[in-house]
Amino acid sequence: MQHIFPKYLLFVIPLLLIQPSNPVALKYAMFSGWPPYLLGALRMSMISLCFMMWVVLGKQSLLGDAKVRNWILPAAFAKALGIYCFFTALSMISASRVIMLASCAPILNLLLVQLFLKQEKVRYYHVIGLFISLCGVLLLLTFRSEDLALENIDIEAGDLILLLGLLATGFMTICEKHAVTHGATPQQLVALINLFSVPLFITLTLFAEPAQQNFPTSFESWLVFGYLFLIGTILFYYRRWLLVRVPVTFLNSLTYLERAIGIAYAMIFLGETISFVSLTGFILILAGSAFAIQRDLRHKSIKLPASLSQS
Repeated sequence: MQHIFPKYLLFVIPLLLIQPSNPVALKYAMFSGWPPYLLGALRMSMISLCFMMWVVLGKQSLLGDAKVRNWILPAAFAKALGIYCFFTALSMISASRVIMLASCAPILNLLLVQLFLKQEKVRYYHVIGLFISLCGVLLLLTFRSEDLALENIDIEAGDLILLLGLLATGFMTICEKHAVTHGATPQQLVALINLFSVPLFITLTLFAEPAQQNFPTSFESWLVFGYLFLIGTILFYYRRWLLVRVPVTFLNSLTYLERAIGIAYAMIFLGETISFVSLTGFILILAGSAFAIQRDLRHKSIKLPASLSQS
């Protein structure tokens, strides 16, 4: 074990250093002139292309049977709505706040699966984890200063939009589970969902003002986009390379560390500040999620849905 653990560390260090930079780089790209929805559409198209190449190179069938396809469109719409809410929220609130609130996505997805799928049961550790995470979310949503007085309660629209996006992602997870039970492979599932979610996302962006969808002209803005495109593509294949060499439970436990590193990046590169109350809420969210999900993985030996393993 002493020889294996350092090897795991060497494998995951690039992921830990680069993966958390994504939301920070997206926020920086918006600062440099990229319209949020245009940036989102291009990024989703890039990810969809990566998934298609993944399926083609694996020589697998893209289309499943009718029962599988019945769950693809609802899942794709849920993904498109989730990404739309994410980019809307990222344009309205700070990157660090988005990272902190989005940290409750894994436990939210898991609990929705437990509640709406008959073969799953809600366990006591799900309830405990949800309660701890909910306390953290309430701290983040309601108090922005160190003073916890009632008159300091302040909930922004961006916070609620992001939570709506997390619920949409949870619904996508339920659709994924149904498709898996009907014989869909992970490659088919994620490729089809990403393929159909792109035009659905673009349809949603038509609600935005057309004038906001112009391409930026500065060199800096295209440099940031190039970073997002290159790093996003590399990380996509690198993470799947890791999945066959590093235990899934170990990779998912690193998700919590990635959130903390992402917040550090936001403070360093975007100059964002975090109050003690917000930091406490973030820690509670991570603690609740870690408690519920790790207990679930250890005691039930379940396989995470595709959306959770990619988070």
